Amino acid sequence: IEDMQGTVIDLLNQDDLDLGVRIAGVKSLAEIGGDVHTELLVRQAQQHGRAIRSYVEPALIEWKSDAIKESWMQRLTDPRVNKQLLIFAIDGLGALAESEATEPLREILLDRSSNVEVRIAAARSLGSMHPTGMASQASDLISDPDRSMLEELLAAALLTQHNDDESVAVLKTLAESEHSVVQ
Repeated sequence: IEDMQGTVIDLLNQDDLDLGVRIAGVKSLAEIGGDVHTELLVRQAQQHGRAIRSYVEPALIEWKSDAIKESWMQRLTDPRVNKQLLIFAIDGLGALAESEATEPLREILLDRSSNVEVRIAAARSLGSMHPTGMASQASDLISDPDRSMLEELLAAALLTQHNDDESVAVLKTLAESEHSVVQ
């Protein structure tokens, strides 16, 4: 395996490498090399764009690597960022339980003009970062009697990993809703 890793590293260091071969190399190195090759994988993502990032960033998230934490933080407030890169940033900061991300994530969660997938990712990350204290935020999301199913889904995503009494009460309210997001 070490010989194979060496060969893959040599390939990835070639400037004129075909993108398909580069992607295969990045995938292989991420799977067999693990987080040992974080620096090389991050460099590949930075130099070769979105196609490579789509394989590198999920690995960084899985490894709970802070290698591009600053980049992830910047994406939270960049209105021009690509949706998938924003979701990677949200998931990565959630995996790191990065407390500095709390307020920007809350803003994304509450921004009705934000993409639905992005808002759900923000809710999941906030809920995982804060094992308690999200019930009031979830209650606020569902306080409007004319709320949509989306607000209920966001509230449920916030509380997915919560089992305190206040969260359980909010989840029971959601379970009794006509929209039935919680069952």
